[in-house]
Amino acid sequence: LSLWPVPFEAGRAPVVADYNAPSSAHRKLQEALMWLNDAFKKTDIVWDAGAAPGGWSYEAISQGAKVYAVDRGKMDPILKENSLFYHIKKDAFTTEPTEPVDFLVCDIIETPDRVLGWLKDFASKHPLRGFIVTLKLKKPRK
Repeated sequence: LSLWPVPFEAGRAPVVADYNAPSSAHRKLQEALMWLNDAFKKTDIVWDAGAAPGGWSYEAISQGAKVYAVDRGKMDPILKENSLFYHIKKDAFTTEPTEPVDFLVCDIIETPDRVLGWLKDFASKHPLRGFIVTLKLKKPRK
């Protein structure tokens, strides 16, 4: 996808801070969706890998998507009040969905090669409408 000229003034997507969100990370997902000219649909099932504390899950459910948040960590209590939110307290790299998933989001702090390998495997098993995955330059384990 190539957007030229850039659709946003000074190349910055106009994200909106939501101070009720569990973290400011919701803005990263909001911006990525703006750049893709996409949004979650009310029929979407979103798999949020490495979800804690829940910023990306919060953004997805605020757009009406059903979210499976996969993380061994604690999720923000505000999410548990929403009927579209399900917390799977397991390792995101080894847990598989039990129903079809439309969209994968992942903001895990892990080496890029591990995230990309997992993404390739996940996408080969689950036909997705889309995915947004951040790659972080974490130092490799010794």
